[in-house]
Amino acid sequence: MATFNLREVNLFSYITREDAEFLLQQCVPVTRQQGEPFILFHEDVSGLFIIREGEVNIYPEDSPEPAFTIAKGGTFGEMSILENQTASATVRASSAKTEALILMKKPLLQLLDLKPLLAAQIFRGLAQTLSGRLRTTNRIFSQELKHLCENLSHENSGAGINAQHVKFFAQQIATAINSGPPIKK
Repeated sequence: MATFNLREVNLFSYITREDAEFLLQQCVPVTRQQGEPFILFHEDVSGLFIIREGEVNIYPEDSPEPAFTIAKGGTFGEMSILENQTASATVRASSAKTEALILMKKPLLQLLDLKPLLAAQIFRGLAQTLSGRLRTTNRIFSQELKHLCENLSHENSGAGINAQHVKFFAQQIATAINSGPPIKK
């Protein structure tokens, strides 16, 4: 494990070399073959996963199609550090062999309680990681919604659904995503 540089992982880019080496010693290695799960939807997540080799696919809820792929140096399971909830997606190895390191949730949180500067550095990286994913998800969702609305508008032009209805629906969803509850009509 000494050849893996934890500071090259975006989430850990703000921590010191010494803290990176210490955290790396706390990691538990795990390997999965293609198609095998690291995390299952609605099950407990054991900690924060760091992909050392290979790739994983993320399947939201019970979707048969992956929403996106995370490659070497990427992380998953981050939300388990922030909240005590079950997994929001299934994560499966998409490479022939995927190696990951797990920072187990309980020891990591205990360490962060003892080292506030390390906690701040990790949470800064965590915020940036999740913010990037949220931006990507919003962009994909907006593109898919626009495509859906265009199709609905064309297919239902004689069924009482017009472009104004579709546009209002799209605005409601965009408002809910970007700023909270939708506006009332």
